[in-house]
Amino acid sequence: MKKAPVCRTCGYHYKQSTDNTTSKAEEFTVASHEEVRRITKQPNLTVILQSRHLSLYRHVARMDDDTDAKMILTAPPPENWKRPPGRPRIRWLNTIQRDLRAYNLTLNEAVDLAQNRPL
Repeated sequence: MKKAPVCRTCGYHYKQSTDNTTSKAEEFTVASHEEVRRITKQPNLTVILQSRHLSLYRHVARMDDDTDAKMILTAPPPENWKRPPGRPRIRWLNTIQRDLRAYNLTLNEAVDLAQNRPL
């Protein structure tokens, strides 16, 4: 007996109905997130986000120090400024530092690497 086709992303088993249209079968299996990523060959979302964070940081690190974008992204918040209640106490540079820990790098080392990139 021929097995029912299975959707590669969600794991549902499909069967052919009598009027030649496809419908979900009574029984199905659900694939885990890891299994879906393995089948579709997609990296973990946190890896994608870390890569994009660090890509932007490399871009900002190569800018001149007097560039508005670099001054805004690297400046500490004003002394009298308070974060609204309920918001987490995390800044963009804190996120970058956390992402750099995976590579055993500090912010200064990452800036040096970004500025000394091969042409």
